[in-house]
Amino acid sequence: MEWRNKWKSTNITMSNILLQTSSLLSSMGEHTEAIEVALRGRKMIVVLYGNELDANGKPQEHLQSLIDVGNAYLHAGHLTTAKTWYKRVLESVPNHSTGMNNYAATCYRLGENEQAEKIFIQMLKHNPRDRRAMEGIQMINKGKKKKLKGWNLWGDYE
Repeated sequence: MEWRNKWKSTNITMSNILLQTSSLLSSMGEHTEAIEVALRGRKMIVVLYGNELDANGKPQEHLQSLIDVGNAYLHAGHLTTAKTWYKRVLESVPNHSTGMNNYAATCYRLGENEQAEKIFIQMLKHNPRDRRAMEGIQMINKGKKKKLKGWNLWGDYE
């Protein structure tokens, strides 16, 4: 039995390394490789945790790996696919802070401002001091109020 624990531990470490490598590749602009590596890391996670059930007998998702894959797609500019991965997080844990933030931010980038605002407000209901939610709502409100007039003194178009 001990060899199984070591095998699992080694594979957990390897999957974490793959997911971290994906993030690094994304930051270097190697988006296609980042997605491939994130999906490999996620596949390992599913093999390792796939049979585990939560207290209600529902299959357990490894949420961080879903977020990592979503992030790889987000950084590659595949917003709709990233949104799908973040939605899976929220299907497992509806009030998952990072899942909600990333989902709302992706909605915002897709121009789905009403949906984004709804999620940011929901985040504030759970944590009134959530800086990410406050900043998200500010961005949405700024976009609503912004009237294009011309260039200002600082070179920004208003």
